[in-house]
Amino acid sequence: ILTMIRQRCNGYPFNLPALQAIGYKELLSYLKGEIVLERAIALIKKRSRNYAKRQYTWFKREEGIIWLDITGIFNPEKILDRILSALKGFR
Repeated sequence: ILTMIRQRCNGYPFNLPALQAIGYKELLSYLKGEIVLERAIALIKKRSRNYAKRQYTWFKREEGIIWLDITGIFNPEKILDRILSALKGFR
C-alpha cells in the first residue's frame, strides 16, 4: 500500500480532499516523517471504527433499512441468496 501511495500521490499537494481520506492521510503523514508507521496504523484503525460508528448511527435513523447478518459467510452466491430471500417480502 505504501508503494501505491508513493506512486499515486507523487507530485500532488498533500492537502487535496481525496488525500484526506482514511488511510491516505495517515500514511502520507508517515511518508513525510511526521509519525511512525505504528502510529499511522493505529490512527487508521481508530478513524475507521469512528467512521463505521457514524454510519451505523445514521442508518439506524433511516426507516426501511433491512439489516442482514452475513457474519461468517464468504461465498458471494450464499450472500446473494440471503439478500434475495430478504427482498422477497417486498414484491
